[in-house]
Amino acid sequence: MRTHHCRTFIHRCGRTARMGNQGRALVLLLPSEVAYVEFLQLNQRVTLAPLASPPLPVSDVLPLARAAAAKEREIYEQGVRAFVSFVRFYYKHECKLLFHPKELDLVALATGFALLHMPKMPELKGRDTSAFTPYPVDPASIHYKDRSRQKLQSLQRRRQRTKQPYKRHPSKVKRTALAIKQQHKRKKQDLSEAELEELAREVRLLKKFKAGKVYTQTSCIHGCTKHNTPIHPQISKAELEAQLDSD
Repeated sequence: MRTHHCRTFIHRCGRTARMGNQGRALVLLLPSEVAYVEFLQLNQRVTLAPLASPPLPVSDVLPLARAAAAKEREIYEQGVRAFVSFVRFYYKHECKLLFHPKELDLVALATGFALLHMPKMPELKGRDTSAFTPYPVDPASIHYKDRSRQKLQSLQRRRQRTKQPYKRHPSKVKRTALAIKQQHKRKKQDLSEAELEELAREVRLLKKFKAGKVYTQTSCIHGCTKHNTPIHPQISKAELEAQLDSD
């Protein structure tokens, strides 16, 4: 049981004894990590008692554990999850003065968790794990003891094999200038000659209007006509077209 914070660790230890029952929490520490016991006593006021040596040596238990993991997938996955959790605990724990990730022996740790193969995880990148001895078995050939779980896993693998690779569709926003030019050319070809002439006429009128070359004719009180009065905002389109025709 590994957590990143001491308070959470004590809380999870307390959950082993609920509803008036008794519980036990086991903490595995390296010789360089024994100071963590004193740290918990001072920081959380919790005293840890040492555990007596196991009746069987670890060298006799590990072959049995690896053989069991090679026969049942649930045991195999539990060992992998425990190893990954332990390594990430080392990298994220708040007591970094006591737990040094670079000093952790990953090969001995993986062997102690009875792993069959070294898992792939970011924390192992750049670390030398060549001394680890893999177990002679293919992880894909390990089945669940529960038939329903094994059937579900086989179905998921079959779907992954038949699944087509995802093809990314080209973006409609990022178009080249050539494609845009060709699109405008196609639109221009679809218009009739009369529509093209009307469009060009409006473009010329708009250019004259922006240049200030469009004027209206106003009469004074003596009846004379003035031609230099600028266009009024309310001038009609018919007057503009008449001046365009006169030009």
